[in-house]
Amino acid sequence: MPKTGLARPPPTQQTARKGRLNFLYAIDIHAARTPPDVDFVTINPGEQFTWNFRAERPGAYLYHCGTPETLMHIGAGMYGAFIVDPKEGWSPAQELILVQSDFTLAEGANSVKVPDMNRMIGARDVDYVVFNGHATQYVDEPIQVKVGEPIRIFVVNAGPNVWSSFHVVGAIFDRVLVNASLKNQLFDLQSVSIGPGESTCVEFTLDEPGVYTAVNHAFGHAAQGAIALIEAT
Repeated sequence: MPKTGLARPPPTQQTARKGRLNFLYAIDIHAARTPPDVDFVTINPGEQFTWNFRAERPGAYLYHCGTPETLMHIGAGMYGAFIVDPKEGWSPAQELILVQSDFTLAEGANSVKVPDMNRMIGARDVDYVVFNGHATQYVDEPIQVKVGEPIRIFVVNAGPNVWSSFHVVGAIFDRVLVNASLKNQLFDLQSVSIGPGESTCVEFTLDEPGVYTAVNHAFGHAAQGAIALIEAT
């Protein structure tokens, strides 16, 4: 299951991983500027590897498994969001993270669904497109926000294959920060395009109580689960 959350990391990060699973594993952190063959190395089950990097470029980043089976591992949910704050911090806002991902599945042993590599290669079709790993969680339990207070959503697209056209029905994005970087500002957008491995930060305010809908505006993918209700009170 993907891990998401607002991290406030120190500038220097120490990353340790241990192969607790019965297959090869590596980690690719998009916030790290480092030789992949040195620090994104693959380890065997039972092995452990530790490395350091400085998170110096503010933004919203993807991290994911980085073995030669990257497509399969991202397709199985081995990814998450990594937020690097600007030194000056952010203005006050209600902050959320939405990580879009897509699942293409086949029937495995004991009726357990597993990634379908044959269908994933070539990105021919998918079964689910979701926010934060689950197709219905924010329909069953809408995200709660306050009317009249700024909202900031970090949107990360983990893929592995589906593009996002992120939109909130009933809202206009006052400010959009590509890669969640203050250097990359756009204003007054209705939707924002986010490719696999990319991210965006959107800021807006809801002035009236109601239920608003965050979607992938490629509505075929919204119908597959890329939908979240936002209830403003």
